[in-house]
Amino acid sequence: HPMFDNSINYDELIAVKDSISNEITAPMNQLEVFRVFSRLNSVFADGHHGIVFPKFIEQIVEAVKHGDRLFPFRVHISDDYSLAVKYDVKGIAAGTIIRSINGVPTIEITKYIEKHIHGDNPKFRRALLANRFAQYLWMLYGTSEKYVLDTDSGTYTLSGVTELPPHRRSDIPLKDNVSFKLLNNNQTAFLEINSFNLYHQLDEWLLYTDSIFTT
Repeated sequence: HPMFDNSINYDELIAVKDSISNEITAPMNQLEVFRVFSRLNSVFADGHHGIVFPKFIEQIVEAVKHGDRLFPFRVHISDDYSLAVKYDVKGIAAGTIIRSINGVPTIEITKYIEKHIHGDNPKFRRALLANRFAQYLWMLYGTSEKYVLDTDSGTYTLSGVTELPPHRRSDIPLKDNVSFKLLNNNQTAFLEINSFNLYHQLDEWLLYTDSIFTT
């Protein structure tokens, strides 16, 4: 349809489709299907639809019961696809650049996984990957009992873990996530919300919004 001409590169779509077709030579399980078909996600470049691994939490929990281990901490991914430690962890300072994981260059890892994630642009997909790095690393690279990290401050070996790191921090005070002020001689109310991860602060949030509407 003409309305999609600027959204999807049709030649790229057909090329990826043909590549996927050529790889289907035997029955595959769900994870194998995801690893192959999810290459269409970056071609579709859609922020609300995508090829995803169904019930991944339940499947990861089951895999952990059988010995799988997960990447142990949260990361940040820069525009150049470099990977860094997001928060201080096990003696590694926040901001430390990770150059490789188990001998595989991290830029190779992040570029590869980003092509399998849904989202309407690479920046969005990198942000999603950063939030769910352990999940996608497991889905696309598999499990590892130990993670050997070559960083700009040395080499570290960390044990894999049995639970996914949280997608978002839950220890940030409400006042650091939201703010309210009156503008234009009190004619305009402005509420700024920097995060919707407020479930653990629901009672405080409801009191705060009640006071705002009272004002």
